[in-house]
Amino acid sequence: MLLIRILLLLCVDALMLIGGHLLDRMFWGHREAPPFLVALLASLLALIIHLSVAAGVMAASVDAAPLVRAFAFLGGVLLPGAVVAGVAYGPLVAKSMSHTAVDAVYDMHTAEPLKTDFSKARALALQDDIEGALKAYRGYLDEFPDDPQPLFEAAELLRREGRFSEAADVLREIMQGFKEDSVKWERAAFRLAELYEHNLDDKNVTGYILEEIVRRAPDSRYGRSARQWLVRLKGPGSA
Repeated sequence: MLLIRILLLLCVDALMLIGGHLLDRMFWGHREAPPFLVALLASLLALIIHLSVAAGVMAASVDAAPLVRAFAFLGGVLLPGAVVAGVAYGPLVAKSMSHTAVDAVYDMHTAEPLKTDFSKARALALQDDIEGALKAYRGYLDEFPDDPQPLFEAAELLRREGRFSEAADVLREIMQGFKEDSVKWERAAFRLAELYEHNLDDKNVTGYILEEIVRRAPDSRYGRSARQWLVRLKGPGSA
């Protein structure tokens, strides 16, 4: 009976591992970062399901020998729980935080906000007039040449449309045009690294960009984040 419950728990955890992978692929397949709340709720739900089934494993092992109870606790609770949380949903949460919240977390917006909400460009994008929206963003840039936010908006629009190479070109344009402004350059470089890892599937270029960020600004918040990312990407000692 105990063995059957352990096997059932392993099957449930395997299904949740597959679910985490499919959830990840679903969001990036639609060119959107997984919302942080969705990723967090998915990981908590996986943990609750795991603990619920694991409770049955532990209940079945109450009258078992101490060695069997230890095996049940290790094999039925700790190890599968760590695998499910770490492998399936940990990266999902990390990606959502990296893509959607890095600027908010690190408070990197040091420039004065633009006196526009990009309503014209965004309205055109909602009408599927992508070229018109991109032209409108260029118009905003002409009006505010010292702030790259219109280009960041354009790059994000291109990414959502699956035009990843064009989005990368726009981010490189920001890096070239604002190379003397460390914060703007680092922000564009960080976005470019995300694009190469998640959308262009080129971890070699991702690593190169991260190394450039670390080399240029090792003590900045983007630099520290890039160093941590490099460790995850290439392993300890890479950064």
